[in-house]
Amino acid sequence: MSSPPKIAGDEMITVGFDIGNGTCTISSVRQGFVDILLIDEPTLISFSDKQRFIGSSASSLLYPSSTFSDIKDLLLSQPRSQHRVSFLKKEITLTPVHLLGMLLSRLKLIAERSLGVPVSDCVISLPSYADQFGRRAYLQAAKIAGLKPLRLIHDTTATALGYGIYKTDFSDGEILVVFVDVGHCDTQVSVVAFDSGGLRVLSHTADRRLGGRDFDEIAFKYFSKQFKDKYKIDVSSNAKASIQLKAECEKVKKGLRAFMNVSIGIELLMDDKHLKGFITGEEFERLAYGLLEKVLFQCRNALSYARVGIHQVQSVELVGSASGIPAITRTLSLFFGKKISRTLNASECVARGCALQCAMLTPGFKIKNYQVRDWLPHSVGFVLDSFWIHKKSLVPKGELFPTVKVVNVPVRGGISHLFASSTHTDEKGQPLDGSQIIDTFFSGPDSDASW
Repeated sequence: MSSPPKIAGDEMITVGFDIGNGTCTISSVRQGFVDILLIDEPTLISFSDKQRFIGSSASSLLYPSSTFSDIKDLLLSQPRSQHRVSFLKKEITLTPVHLLGMLLSRLKLIAERSLGVPVSDCVISLPSYADQFGRRAYLQAAKIAGLKPLRLIHDTTATALGYGIYKTDFSDGEILVVFVDVGHCDTQVSVVAFDSGGLRVLSHTADRRLGGRDFDEIAFKYFSKQFKDKYKIDVSSNAKASIQLKAECEKVKKGLRAFMNVSIGIELLMDDKHLKGFITGEEFERLAYGLLEKVLFQCRNALSYARVGIHQVQSVELVGSASGIPAITRTLSLFFGKKISRTLNASECVARGCALQCAMLTPGFKIKNYQVRDWLPHSVGFVLDSFWIHKKSLVPKGELFPTVKVVNVPVRGGISHLFASSTHTDEKGQPLDGSQIIDTFFSGPDSDASW
């Protein structure tokens, strides 16, 4: 990979936010270079009667009953859920949008203090499986924080941008790269084509219930059973001991190598006993076999959607907070038949891509003319009153975007309702039941027909 080119526009600053489920990272383009302002800030919010704690200040777990983690997962899986907490001696009700808004407000403040200027325009990352409702929730949270996202960009697309914009050697033509992002709560796989003029995402696939925390849980259950059999102590019955053990399991999973014993020790308050256990890399891979197969399932799907064979893939880049698990690297290497690359900084790559995308969208930045064409994960259709305008989705799943579609709609008096829907389609592209309305337009004598 070539060295990063300098970006003109030294007096201007752009910011990118990587909102992970476990941690957040902030990047900026300033003085012509991409910088990291904050890395791996815990995605935590905790409330007490007198104060609100966000990020690392909330990780002390002083108030576990009113501490929120997994905010990204909560927002995308339970967007309408309500949570009551005691704050400033009052009971308040919060939604996931409120929580993400609080988190973004804190990240905005950190960026402003670091840069010494107000921050408004930005680019924010989100997972490829987020539907239109999820995207709107992100935008609502950004508005709460006083941010104006120029774009929401998929995690792996941001990673691909940071990877491809610095490449210059395309003497053999277009290259195909598979990005495997194993995060805290999810796994995303994308196939991307690069050439000298830009990138085209050929497919996105994801398992929103497969991440590093699932590998942690395997280790936790293994050691819990080992301690129970050996010491007659049930670690899972003690909240503090469970937290300590889970923290140790996260370290252990990244240090495992096949056929190597790894010892783990943990001090417990219960019974004043010092517990020690061990596990081999071989045993861990055996226990994690089902999870590893799920990672490969997403890889197969991504290749299938992209209509790409394994032999056509030039490189496989492994990123994400759980990318350091050796069992994942080994499994992917066997599947693709090549050494897995880790040339990107797993903690920084998404945020860097966000900051670069923000610079590309900001007038005044003289940056390499680099086109980013993404892959639409969800079909979009239009319904006039109760009738589909097209027999098939107007913007089908898998189409490259940004894109523009022109629709001529006949209006025969009165007020008509045009619904834009995030649609589910059959194999022929026909809309199925269960489509979700994402926007509504009105046309008639007393309405604005500008749509």
